[in-house]
Amino acid sequence: MRNLLLYSIILFTSATCLAQLYVKPNGTTASYVFVKNQIVFVEQDVNLEKNKATVDGTNDYEASIYLREKAQLIQGASNSSNKGTGVISVYQDSNSDSYDYNYWSSPVGDNFTLPGNATVAGNKPFGPKQMFVNTSNTKSNQSTLTSSVNSSTSDASPNLEISNRWLYTFLAGAGFQSAKADGAVPTGQGFTMKGTGVEVHSNKYVDPNNQNYDFRGRPNNGTIAVAVANQLETLSGNPYPSALDLAKVMRDNPSINSFRFWDEDRSINSHLYIANQGGYGTYIPPTTDAEINDPNNFGTYTTPTFFSYNGDGTETTGTNGRGLDINRRYAPIGQGYMVIGSGSAPTMLYKNSQRLYQPEQVGKSEFLRQSNANGDDDTGTDSGPDDTGTDEGDGTNIPDSRTPFLRLYTHFGDSHYRDMILFLTDEATDGYDVGFDATHPYDAGGDDAYFYIHDNGQTYYLVIQGVNYTIDKKVAIAFNLNQQTKISLQAVEQIKLPGLKAYLYDNIEDTYKQITGGRDAYVQLPAGNYEDRFYIAFKSDRDDILAVEETTQKVSEKILMVQDNKNQVFEIRNPENYALSAVNIFDISGKLVIDKANLGSEGRYSFPTSNLSDGIYIVKLITKDNLVIDNKIQVFNRR
Repeated sequence: MRNLLLYSIILFTSATCLAQLYVKPNGTTASYVFVKNQIVFVEQDVNLEKNKATVDGTNDYEASIYLREKAQLIQGASNSSNKGTGVISVYQDSNSDSYDYNYWSSPVGDNFTLPGNATVAGNKPFGPKQMFVNTSNTKSNQSTLTSSVNSSTSDASPNLEISNRWLYTFLAGAGFQSAKADGAVPTGQGFTMKGTGVEVHSNKYVDPNNQNYDFRGRPNNGTIAVAVANQLETLSGNPYPSALDLAKVMRDNPSINSFRFWDEDRSINSHLYIANQGGYGTYIPPTTDAEINDPNNFGTYTTPTFFSYNGDGTETTGTNGRGLDINRRYAPIGQGYMVIGSGSAPTMLYKNSQRLYQPEQVGKSEFLRQSNANGDDDTGTDSGPDDTGTDEGDGTNIPDSRTPFLRLYTHFGDSHYRDMILFLTDEATDGYDVGFDATHPYDAGGDDAYFYIHDNGQTYYLVIQGVNYTIDKKVAIAFNLNQQTKISLQAVEQIKLPGLKAYLYDNIEDTYKQITGGRDAYVQLPAGNYEDRFYIAFKSDRDDILAVEETTQKVSEKILMVQDNKNQVFEIRNPENYALSAVNIFDISGKLVIDKANLGSEGRYSFPTSNLSDGIYIVKLITKDNLVIDNKIQVFNRR
């Protein structure tokens, strides 16, 4: 009979706090900790001894700790090295079939497949045979590798066959490398893998084949170093059996520019490069202390554009769509992503202080957008275009700690569009700023839009940019076109910038086209690269004229000018007592017939017209602010 260690404690507490955790079998009887919908916190090391095979046929890989549903394991600042021959078991599902890629990162290391791994304490590399398929809540069968193009599962055993054709790591400067061997993925690095099964479906975001993987191995813990390089990608991911706060990861690592998340159209069932559509979303977490301390500040994410490609890598035409807008701050267990390096720092560090207990939840922490991720079915809430706070539902309003920004969509004909973010804040400069500027994925292979800056002899091409805002600011935006294309640009979202006007300025045509207030700026351009021509501006050369026109209209609606032919007088009625400078009246030939200055701010004025000939006259009323109000009167003197 198994010993359910600590189970009664977990039932009655929201967290179990231990100095150390040691789990070993009781003779030939297996012992384990079963954790459901809770957190286990261990300050020091976890020491697990492998359970032996028993008379009921349990295999040697039966786990010492089971993390089920929303359960997570977090360890403390001691950074103790985990040890032992035993393993934990933790699930993550894939929302993918045999044709869909996911980016993964293992929460466990291989302490049982490779010789000698179990005898040495500390984190271990990962291999695909550490993924199992569950047969019950505690039992699982180990996966096998196949050279077939499709991965598969069978209900008979059940068993899991993983195609080794799609297992890759990606290192800065080295590109994709095969990861099909045991121990091929060092701790903290990510890997690509396609899902299992095949099913025809039309939903590009949710795949009916949602394979559940059982990761079994030694839990990763402590400080984990991953090599990165300036402006280059490294495939990494959450290396722990708990959620990870990417805001704290970036705060602790000036070597990070941004994170990129892969997504693709999951309704396309093909392994051919030219048949699929996908792209990268770019993410910048909150960076300031106020933002990081706000759990409702999820950072800034530009959604992936789904591109399709020709055999030579160039982009094809056609409407391809985009990925979903997902909150990326709290990376769930198993989440992989590209890390973009910044500066000369050669490594980034994952730390236990960056971990937190955050269950998977739609709208807050998602491996991928799923209808039922790990038992959750929350729906989440999207912010409106001028959102300024977070309503908690109890009448309180939490101050919005987000940095003000504009979200821009650039549409390229009927093909696709690029999602971009422009931060407007005093905390940014016009140069390169970590935490505000994110380099462009530039994955279109052709028609695309981007910001660009030149700083200290280096040019940065950006999909997210921060600038120190003034009304006279002009922010360079470029378009790269493979063919003649009609472009439309619109600011589709304004966060903490209600009422701000923005324009697309063309310095060749000297035109301003408004992109805020629901307006689109259209421009048709031949193939070519358009830098140093287009800018995002916040003040057009007509702003002052428009302001005068609007004010004049308001004043004219309040002032009444009347020709009283019965009494042979012209009257000005000024109920708002505007300060008036002069009134001039001209006959039809342009001759000035009445000229009165320094009128003041009286409520009523009258001027005799008995000496004027019958006819039409033009009135110009001038205010102290030099507003000119025009009117026409008809003089008809009865005699």
